[in-house]
Amino acid sequence: MYDNIVIAMEQLHMSYDTIMNLDFYIFENILDHYTKILEDRKKQEDEEMKKQEDKYSPDSMMRQQQRYMPSMPKMPMVTMPKVK
Repeated sequence: MYDNIVIAMEQLHMSYDTIMNLDFYIFENILDHYTKILEDRKKQEDEEMKKQEDKYSPDSMMRQQQRYMPSMPKMPMVTMPKVK
């Protein structure tokens, strides 16, 4: 319980007196909402990081480069004449 009070004081900028004057279920509700917000933000950040990693991964960059580079012409087959 003490950890929750410290979290509320530091992260939610609530004073100790304000926290102590809240009913327990209201305080728990505040912490539950705060935890959900943090989890949603973390999930969103993870998704954005994954997109960035996919966008700038070496495999992705190679595929993109190959797509836009013209293909090299093939070398003709040259056969050497046989010397007898």
